[in-house]
Amino acid sequence: AREFARVDTLAVGAKLIPLLSHEIDITRLTLQRPVIHLEIDSRGNGNWNFNFARNDSSASANPARLSISGLKITDGDISYYDARSARRKALSHANVEFNMAALDQPAVFRIDAVFENDKLEIEGRLDSLDTYVRKVPTKVYVDLKSRPVNLRFDGSVIGTAKSAGTFHLSGPSLRDLMKRGTGANAPTCHGLGAFSVAGNVSAEDRVYALRGARISLDDMK
Repeated sequence: AREFARVDTLAVGAKLIPLLSHEIDITRLTLQRPVIHLEIDSRGNGNWNFNFARNDSSASANPARLSISGLKITDGDISYYDARSARRKALSHANVEFNMAALDQPAVFRIDAVFENDKLEIEGRLDSLDTYVRKVPTKVYVDLKSRPVNLRFDGSVIGTAKSAGTFHLSGPSLRDLMKRGTGANAPTCHGLGAFSVAGNVSAEDRVYALRGARISLDDMK
């Protein structure tokens, strides 16, 4: 794998007193014009899963203390590669805000960026970065808004391999979304315009199941 990240300018602020108690309280962490490479290997492991391991005797009594109250990324480029499918994606002009009181506490994030020439906005919440990294069921909420598609997911995940929850997917043109997703033109017929799909979704090892689906297409339900 290539380097995880490069940064033009990095600014860090931290409280000194908590360091005496082996706690890290970051009050400001700003990355200007970073280039970040996210990768998933053939076994489904992400290169962002840093080792926060603790011995079992202290894990429940003394959870890791890392607080980030002001992480900001400005004008960054973020690439994503999944070795299992050889798929690549990239965000440009990305701005990120991230806040987390501790590894075992909720993390809240907001992202705006450009993807395939369209601006998108993402807001979300991860109940615990600690459980996510250890591949324990973790509650997640994500709300993505963009011109071609809007997506909302509320459920739980186990690392990158397994997820389950409710979702709502909608957009102004299914034809356009199909072309973006596959690179091929949709069938030459009328329709395939505004669409909406909602229900309960589960995924494991890239196999997806949809239950209780409510689907509409071109004003038909």
